[in-house]
Amino acid sequence: MDRAAEAEYRREYLEFTADCLTEAGFPSELMPNGSVKTAHGAQYDEFRQASQECDQEFGPLPSAAPASDEELSKFYDLQVESYECLVEHGHNPMPPPSRETYIAQFHTDQAWDAYLPAQQGQPYIDDPACPRPQPEDIEW
Repeated sequence: MDRAAEAEYRREYLEFTADCLTEAGFPSELMPNGSVKTAHGAQYDEFRQASQECDQEFGPLPSAAPASDEELSKFYDLQVESYECLVEHGHNPMPPPSRETYIAQFHTDQAWDAYLPAQQGQPYIDDPACPRPQPEDIEW
């Protein structure tokens, strides 16, 4: 499966998951960063059960092959474009690291993201004028 097909399948899977959890009583939405945000209150056991039932209905999310350095380099360019857009729209995101640092840290908890605020403790920046790049946006 190519990266565009993987990304489309992932998006469909996450949309299904959000809809399934909402139907199960846990309001959920697909976030711009590709995660599912769910309001579960303190109903952890019930939420876990609903998540398992949704997984059984659609199946597990298949894992994608790790991104190559070439793919990460192209994705870095897209992230830098997003950073520049956010700055142009008056936001204060964390400046990008070097390309080499970005690639080296991509799979760690220190990975840079254009939507990270420069000031710690602030929420991720969300501006519809600067859409979050997706892996399928890489031009080959």
